[in-house]
This record gives sequence, C-alpha cells and structure tokens, in this order.
Amino acid sequence: MKSKSILVLVIALIALVNVNYCIAIKYEIISLGNGDAYGVNNKGQVVGHFGLWENGITTDIGIDVAEAINNSGRVVGWGYPVGGWPRALLYENGQTNIIDNTHTESKAFGINNNGLVVGYFGDDFGGEYTHHAFLYDSANIIDLDPLGGTSYAHGINASGQIAGSQNGRAFIYEDRILTDIGTLGGQNSYGYAINDNGQIVGRAATENGDLHAFLYSDGTMLDLGVLSGNGQSRADAINNNGQVVGYSNYIGGGSTDYHAFLWQDGLLTDLNELLPPDSGWELYRAFGINDSGWIVGEGSNGAFLLTPEPTTLLLLGLGAVILTRKRRTLD
Repeated sequence: MKSKSILVLVIALIALVNVNYCIAIKYEIISLGNGDAYGVNNKGQVVGHFGLWENGITTDIGIDVAEAINNSGRVVGWGYPVGGWPRALLYENGQTNIIDNTHTESKAFGINNNGLVVGYFGDDFGGEYTHHAFLYDSANIIDLDPLGGTSYAHGINASGQIAGSQNGRAFIYEDRILTDIGTLGGQNSYGYAINDNGQIVGRAATENGDLHAFLYSDGTMLDLGVLSGNGQSRADAINNNGQVVGYSNYIGGGSTDYHAFLWQDGLLTDLNELLPPDSGWELYRAFGINDSGWIVGEGSNGAFLLTPEPTTLLLLGLGAVILTRKRRTLD
C-alpha cells in the first residue's frame, strides 16, 4: 500500500511538471562578470565579452566579442587585432587567428560542430558600402550572396543549413540556394539561429509593424508573442529540444525595457519568474541555450549563466522513468 501511495505521489508530481514544464523549471544563477554572454556549448563552456568561461575560470582568448562556441571548444567572434575595422576571428587549439583579411571588415557569428563558420564581410567601394553573408570552410571565404544586396549569416547547424537575412528578409540557405522564409505579415524579418532540426528563430514584423520573436518550422512561421500585451520581442537561440530564448518588452517596463524569456511548447515565460526570489538579479536579455537547458545572457549584474535546479532535473528524470515503465506495462 505504501509503495502504491509513493507511486501515486510521484506520478502526480510528474504530471504537474509535464502539464506546465516551463513554470515548473527553476534556475540557479552564476555571475560571469562584466559584459554579455552570447554562447554556451553542451560541455557548459560559455563565451562572451569576457572571453571563455569554464568551471569558474575565465580565459582571455584574444577575441573582443566572442559570439559562439561549438562542442569542440572552437570559438568565433570578432575584434580589432590590427586596429581600424573589425575582423572575424577563430579560436582553436589555444590560438586565435583572423579568418578574413581580404575585405574591409568582417564578423563571425556562428560555428557548427564540423568547424564551419558563418558571418558577414563588408567592402567600401568609393562610398558605396556592402555587407555579404559568408561561409568559411577552414580554407575559403564563400560569398553566400554574390548577386549583391545586404546580407548576414548568423547560425549554422550540423547539416550545414544556414540562417540569416538578406535585404531585411530572413532566409535559410541550403544546397547553395538562399530561400526567403517570410514574415509575420509585415515587411521585414531576421533569422538569428538554427538548430539541427532545421528550425529557425529570429524576429519578424507583424501587420502593425511590431517586431516579434518567431519560430520557423516545417515551412511555417509562428509568432512567439511578447511578455506584455504589445511591444517588441526577439528570439536569439534555439536548442535541439526546441527551447527558445530571447528577450521582450514586459508588463511594467517601458518601450526600451526588456526581460529575458524562455519559450517552450507554446508558453512564453519571463525568466525572472524562474529565479530564486532573493537572487539579486534582473535578467534583461538571453542570447544562448544548450541542449541541457543552460541559458546565458545579460542582466543587472553583468553576464549570467542559468542552470536548472537539481530538483527540476530530478523530477524530469523521474518522469522519464515512470512514463517508460507505464508504457511497458501498457504494452
């Protein structure tokens, strides 16, 4: 009888977690120092303005703004190694090198686990300035928009699919074809990240001109909404579980005030609501999330790393066990 009662209690807890997973999650927060944190890999290594952070130790890797890190620890970003214009940079094997020296300026924004890098380069042709999305394959800078216009590549997944924008419209690039993925009813859209399932997140204009965070999946663009009744939002990252992070105007804030959010399974949640009440933090923007649900961004005390509390992970683990046993019993 006692074991049955315990089982009923566990199932009830799991049901609560499964019904409203986002609300059930609580996070612990780690301060990473001044600036912003932009990327986190599946090993828990974090990059940002501060360089590279791992297990409490921060390392200067010679990149002014480190934008992304893959699971091998390779980092991309940009800086001013020779003064003047910014240069796209790659950190690997303990060394930082310039990716592109042939154009006036360049920045790198994304890298996949195969080491392929994306970003943009710019050139000044007698006062006519152009930005072109590029792919770097460790040997060559490949122009993804050779016909002209203004374009940027922000994210690349394991299959080599690329997300970005061209002339103010979000695109997916695959098989050497750049395809416009549309808007939310307005004029413009911008793609910032893509996961291994080919899902893209970014921001897009609605019919009334507001820019809202979006999720593009299977040919459909979904409006993720805002934390307040109206205003702006932006999605910056998506992991392979479909969790999305970004930032939005919020109730009680002004037009230039933002809170970081987590979106999952149709629910947009203010990340500030998932912190301990005495954390001493206000989370402004979330820029990255790994497959374990670790989130990085910028808040009132600088760069932060959020990790799910052990209680949350225990409940989720118990949920998986109970559901597995339940299925076996039904089978």
